[in-house]
Amino acid sequence: MINEEKGLQSGVFTYNYEQRQLELFDMPLRRGCLMEVWIFQYWLPGHLQRDASGWYLLTFDYVEVRLRSGLCARYLEPFLSFHKK
Repeated sequence: MINEEKGLQSGVFTYNYEQRQLELFDMPLRRGCLMEVWIFQYWLPGHLQRDASGWYLLTFDYVEVRLRSGLCARYLEPFLSFHKK
């Protein structure tokens, strides 16, 4: 899925159980990454955080959205969006 407005490619979160790591485009994600997650027909921006319960998106309004495999997401910065080869 590509957002023509921003030119960003979206993908689906997967969870790597061996590494205990959330991934997008088969690349591990890190705390603080600026992301957008597709929730209720809207792209919700924020940055990734992790606690004892798992990964979540912390929105700019300080709302925590728990993340799981299968959610559609994309990097917020266009320069981080890429096509997997």
